[in-house]
Amino acid sequence: MKQEAILLAKIIEATPTVSDAQLVTIGLLPRRSPVSNPAPTTRPGVRVESVVSRTVTIRFHDLATPTRRGKPQGTIAAWVYSFVGAIYQDTPSQWNFCGRPPETNFN
Repeated sequence: MKQEAILLAKIIEATPTVSDAQLVTIGLLPRRSPVSNPAPTTRPGVRVESVVSRTVTIRFHDLATPTRRGKPQGTIAAWVYSFVGAIYQDTPSQWNFCGRPPETNFN
């Protein structure tokens, strides 16, 4: 009987014409509203940890709170680009896209 009641509650909750007020009236919880995280307001900082032969290890950190471990609120990943040369190029097409590090650590 309990399983049938759960199934019935799921059907009622999934019915778009049933309002949150109606759900509460019959003893169910109102639907949760999706919450979106805003995009970060600062870019991540990058620190070179080590250079061994042609392998560079970098660590990302939040520029707004550099002493705090962890990524900025709303951050999912960091994309890494590289440039090798004597003169800095401000044209994006001159940089090489390296991808997303396997474990994008922000600390």
